[in-house]
Amino acid sequence: GASHLTADRVDDEQLVSSVAPLDLKAFDAASQDVRTRESLQTYYDSVLDWARVLGREYEPAPSRPGQGYYGDGGHREDSFRPICYAAMTNAFLAEITPPGGGASRAERDRMRREAIAALGYLVHSHQANGGTCLDGKPWGNQWQSAMWARSLGMAAWLLWDDLDDSLRLASVRVIEFEADRFLRQKPKSSLKNDTGAEENAWNAGLITLARCMMPRHPRAEAWDKAAKAYLYNTFSTARDAQDDSIGDDGRPVREWVTTVNAHPDFTLENHGLVHVGYLKNSHAMLLEGTVPYVLTGCDVPKACSHHAGDVLDVLLSCIGWEGSPIY
Repeated sequence: GASHLTADRVDDEQLVSSVAPLDLKAFDAASQDVRTRESLQTYYDSVLDWARVLGREYEPAPSRPGQGYYGDGGHREDSFRPICYAAMTNAFLAEITPPGGGASRAERDRMRREAIAALGYLVHSHQANGGTCLDGKPWGNQWQSAMWARSLGMAAWLLWDDLDDSLRLASVRVIEFEADRFLRQKPKSSLKNDTGAEENAWNAGLITLARCMMPRHPRAEAWDKAAKAYLYNTFSTARDAQDDSIGDDGRPVREWVTTVNAHPDFTLENHGLVHVGYLKNSHAMLLEGTVPYVLTGCDVPKACSHHAGDVLDVLLSCIGWEGSPIY
């Protein structure tokens, strides 16, 4: 439970004041080149299509005023992760203006209301805030819960100016709780059958969010080091143990890498095969770790691109002309 951090507990006011509000100008696409604007508009349109489906599935949470959810509202992956994505998606569409046409004002207002309601459900059912999901069980401190917390954290950051004090506090308590786990837990090392790459990558995404969203938090520097460690150990290979090239913080790469999760040719194994899907997802999540640094104007650590180019070369050789993976 949350009691494991009582000795280091940051009081409510200090925690909320540690947040650096997100400058939405960081999302401005008007200054980009034509090709980039077209790509961003295509991306935006696909997200908007999904959000319009979400609008038909939204449900107010029973006996929980101001909270909402999708699906069955349970605490496990298939139930909970989609609600986190829904909150982030609606928050993005409510706050961000695309290069071309976008959602109507009425749609954006609805998406903002539903994102805030879903965020309320998500954070108040986390064990850091003492609540439970609709199935009577809390979530948090689970396999993959850092990935879910990253999505709701992005939603809270995007919507920060629209959140009341209690929802701001509950949101950052969740992010803090989940990030603190990785100050004590080492990156996963697994080469055969079940790579540790994607788990290290999604954990890193949450830690980088915490570090950049709360730069004035007493543990921000500790999160910074933990984030880099998890990033370096995403596409870790046996050769990294002898890599003397200088990485982040003046330390050689070999001092950052403590695992082996990728083969020498930068392929990964999962579910008993060399898995292009897991390679692609791990690559995407590694690069997502750069997002909080970019949005806040911070220098992007070298860790965010450790072997990213090598993996991209593999992916390009395993993707058909229409974008589907070739196993």
